[in-house]
Amino acid sequence: MGNCVKCKQPIEESKGTGRKKVYCSVACRRAAELEIRRINERITGLERITESYRLKIPVLDLYGKEEDVLAELNRQEIRLKELLAGMDG
Repeated sequence: MGNCVKCKQPIEESKGTGRKKVYCSVACRRAAELEIRRINERITGLERITESYRLKIPVLDLYGKEEDVLAELNRQEIRLKELLAGMDG
């Protein structure tokens, strides 16, 4: 028995052969797909900001320190990998 990649609730093992279930419901599968799209958009934005730091282009103080932006980029990438690993089965 595993846990749902999205909500972490236990998933009953499926009987028979085939792929192992990674979501407890269709709703969780759809929510994970939406989260993946949103994370990809966030990562794209954070990569643009880090490129601005690297190219020494002034960025608004709104983004904070470069280390903070890189830390958030890392958190988003880790979550994306978690979601995608679950989908690979």
